[in-house]
Parts: sequence; C-alpha cells; structure tokens
Amino acid sequence: MKYGISIDWKAHLSDMLRRSAVLLSMGKEMERKFQLSDMYDRA
Repeated sequence: MKYGISIDWKAHLSDMLRRSAVLLSMGKEMERKFQLSDMYDRA
C-alpha cells in the first residue's frame, strides 16, 4: 500500500511543480507587459 501512495505523492508533487512553473512564467510575462506599459506612459 505504501508503494502506491508514494507513486501518487510523486505524481501530485510533479503536477504541483508543473503548475507553479506555469504560474511563474505567466507572472513574468505579465510583469514584462506592465514594465512595457510603464515605459510607454513615461515616454
């Protein structure tokens, strides 16, 4: 039983890591767009 639980735990962990990586990339993209808009506002 422990073996199955460990497999599920690893799959859950990898899924969480994948989602966090996607969120991080989205956040960086949004940050870049905000910086661009700030530059346009200052110009």
